[in-house]
Amino acid sequence: MADNYLEKKMEEHRRGGIAKSNARRLTPSGDRLGTVSFRIEPLRIFVTDGSYDYATAIICRLRAAGCKVAFFSEDEKNGRELAQKSGARFYPASFSGCIFDDIAKVWGGLDGLVVTDGKMPETANVEELKRLIVVDNNPKLPLIENSDSLTVNGVNISGRCASDVAHLCLMLCLNASDCINNTVM
Repeated sequence: MADNYLEKKMEEHRRGGIAKSNARRLTPSGDRLGTVSFRIEPLRIFVTDGSYDYATAIICRLRAAGCKVAFFSEDEKNGRELAQKSGARFYPASFSGCIFDDIAKVWGGLDGLVVTDGKMPETANVEELKRLIVVDNNPKLPLIENSDSLTVNGVNISGRCASDVAHLCLMLCLNASDCINNTVM
């Protein structure tokens, strides 16, 4: 009788009569299959120019991950809108002081610098930074001397959408990514 029962159930399964379980399967950490989540310590990041799509995506992605983000933009109207939308700190071209001194006073310093306009700010003190990311079509990584703790990387934007570039920048800002150094991705 047992054989007959199993044969009937198998036949019913083959015909599609037995509904598949719709229960969500979770990983041991409680995430849905195919997702990864992790905690990052809140980083303090400055983006050199927030006036184009890639920089906007980077700013929004870093803010969504809980980072403190400041940015510069010559376009004051769009810069203020982006700051309101993302919660980032905005420095307009009309700012009269040194941006990096102001950030040091407000946040106590910077952890990372994302150069999105190809120009490395002269007043940035790279000795205090943990990360320097150059975002460009053909990023040229600056030669930084006497800074053993600084990780320098480049992100090539050719053929990449803004959200992919933003995800790469977030990944390169993480402490776990300090083993990736002097690399163009």
